[in-house]
Amino acid sequence: KSRFNTSYLNVFEKQDIFKEHIEQLQKRYQKDFIELLQNNEHQFRLIDQYEHIKYLIRNDNRYTPIDSDQERTKIYDMFLENKLKVAKNNFNLLLKDTQSVTTFTSGEKFLQSLLLFQKDHRWIALNDVPLIREELIQKYSDECQYNKSQKYINQNDNNNNNDDIAI
Repeated sequence: KSRFNTSYLNVFEKQDIFKEHIEQLQKRYQKDFIELLQNNEHQFRLIDQYEHIKYLIRNDNRYTPIDSDQERTKIYDMFLENKLKVAKNNFNLLLKDTQSVTTFTSGEKFLQSLLLFQKDHRWIALNDVPLIREELIQKYSDECQYNKSQKYINQNDNNNNNDDIAI
């Protein structure tokens, strides 16, 4: 005997409702698992594989509703990818917010700036992936150099245009 007896819905409509219910449950379980990861993210690093962290979280009730380790790994990888993306964006903001990086490339003031950076949470967030941090610094430095050269070229073009008008 079915628990879902009604004469108002045919078999296909009942199946659709059931599938929709299952999808909603799966989404809720994924959301709960992501919340579990967020609550415990201080216990793992950006470079940790799922196999290493699952032992830290497996006793939580939000761990078990996800059916397989493969699905948990997929959710964890997306979580880490998003966390890295946020960390990179925040680090780029740190670079843009600090003019000393663009004006000093060596010397005492550069070292002072570097020491301040190393205490900032946006710098610390990338401690596990220093090569990525170095790439971001290099990219930002290159962009600054390009912008400076473009500004210089534009100023020279404007000066040359003004000379032409004076003739």
